Amino acid sequence: MLDEHRTTTTPTLKSGQPGKTKVAYGDVDAAAKWLWKFVDGAKTAGELYGRTLVVFAAQHYAEQLVLARSQRRGSALPRSRKDVARKAFERVTKDALPGAHTQLVRALEREARAYAKRQAELDAAARGEREQAAAAAAEPVDAEREPEDVVDEDDEPGDGD
Repeated sequence: MLDEHRTTTTPTLKSGQPGKTKVAYGDVDAAAKWLWKFVDGAKTAGELYGRTLVVFAAQHYAEQLVLARSQRRGSALPRSRKDVARKAFERVTKDALPGAHTQLVRALEREARAYAKRQAELDAAARGEREQAAAAAAEPVDAEREPEDVVDEDDEPGDGD
């Protein structure tokens, strides 16, 4: 189902090497049309309830990496101070979702934290290298020879020496 709603392209750079692979997903309206077709396909009230629950679960647990930031939305569950709706929803869906789902979410979050940490370390290392290069460029090339326009500390201007 997913393959019919996406295309994968790898552009070729001017150097002839392959560029960064890009995944383009179908139109949001086409996905919404498919979703309503899925919900309308229910034949009984129980099946309608189940399909609606699946839709809410998919929307709530989706990482939403396929949408542009401008089109992303928060969870469709109503918000409350004590988060009652989310807790009730998780109790209802806990048996429907595989135990691996929770493990998968935790693994994804752990990997995201590790990735962010590695990126920060690489940025810090690159910044340090740039600062070292700038400091090395600021040092005089020939340390034994003094520039001619530097005045000795014991010579005062107008001394006549």
